[in-house]
Amino acid sequence: MYTTASAEGPAGSRRAARGRARANTSWLVIAWLRNGAGKWLVTRRSATKSSYPLAWETPGGCAQAGEDSVTAVMREIREETGIVLRPEDGRLLRSYRRGERPSWENPGFLDVWVFDVDVPADAIALQPGETCDARWETREGILRLIERGEFTPTREYPHYVELFREYP
Repeated sequence: MYTTASAEGPAGSRRAARGRARANTSWLVIAWLRNGAGKWLVTRRSATKSSYPLAWETPGGCAQAGEDSVTAVMREIREETGIVLRPEDGRLLRSYRRGERPSWENPGFLDVWVFDVDVPADAIALQPGETCDARWETREGILRLIERGEFTPTREYPHYVELFREYP
């Protein structure tokens, strides 16, 4: 089960069976993780992913039935990287309400979180089938990945501009 959101946003969410057509819109959550050196964690999508295989991204996914935003993002990060986050180390950077035709690039709702966390790269546990690599990257390095088309599409979510303005 995952959570779909109504036109009122995640507060009007309801349950839907995974693998079925999404009756309304999805509620996605992602997290930008920043370490003490000011670098950001990026993960690489598995080669077996149907959309954007081997592209770099910031980890996240769909909220599941009954989850609030912070619970969903903390679960997704733990599943995809093995990193256990604490709610008090994060803050909601931005919430998006997207267009009427949600898709992977354009879900109905997206919450973007920022967490401060120090975890060595070799301690990250990748989730088979989801992620195949992870690294701590500088702001400039992420911008290069975006410019080269090696990062999941950002045109729908230009929040990284806001992120890098707030966290130079």
